[in-house]
Amino acid sequence: MPAPSTPLAVANDARARANELRAEALINLAEGVFTQQDLFEFAATASGKPLLRIPLRQVLLSTPGVGEARAGKVLERLRDLLNVRTQPRDMTIAWLLDSRAGGRRFLAWLDTVSPIRTEPWPGFPWAPAPTGGAR
Repeated sequence: MPAPSTPLAVANDARARANELRAEALINLAEGVFTQQDLFEFAATASGKPLLRIPLRQVLLSTPGVGEARAGKVLERLRDLLNVRTQPRDMTIAWLLDSRAGGRRFLAWLDTVSPIRTEPWPGFPWAPAPTGGAR
């Protein structure tokens, strides 16, 4: 016997709530209320499950200071680090957090979006090197 189908009104209501949750989360990210980390942590919960469908490009574009060019470079770098051919449209929060990847995708994401610090101490070379304190 086939499983009973979900009434159309119920399905449409669930879709509208999921779309609203995704929009609210992206607005919170854009306004600085959420960080990307907050977004990913919430997406990994049962109540945040609809966030798993958000494309990483949208996460990047909703992050303050990130535009189209930077978003494209981040996703390309992520693909290069992971040596995958996954199309950017298929790179969602669910893809990033997929447990079958063993955390590799998320670590590559962190490596890609984290600022790289190249100076040996803050203010280098104009500021003096910090002292090591009492030994």
